[in-house]
Amino acid sequence: MFYGYCSTSPFWKEEQKEELYRKFKKKLDLPRMDQSDPRPLWFRNGDPYLQLNSFGVSGVYVRRITKLSEEEYDEMRSKTDTIYEEVMDITEEDYQRLLDSGWVNDPEFRID
Repeated sequence: MFYGYCSTSPFWKEEQKEELYRKFKKKLDLPRMDQSDPRPLWFRNGDPYLQLNSFGVSGVYVRRITKLSEEEYDEMRSKTDTIYEEVMDITEEDYQRLLDSGWVNDPEFRID
């Protein structure tokens, strides 16, 4: 199981993908492994890791989250959502434009 931020995410900026990855790496302290990489020894323990691009979709993904408790998942998701908002420079005006466009109906919508 995984989640990520990609070209289909609201407010995605492709030119910020590497910066998003760097911030995730620094603040979450997760290793990176891509689909074609050989599987290192740490891979066997089932811990989460970062991946750039998945199934042909440009983005930054947090993979192997199945073993996380609900609390651990919520904490990680909160951190990554905050980092995403910071890196993509999302403002209240951006959220308002999204609401005005009709893409979402909930005035309380946020990435988190």
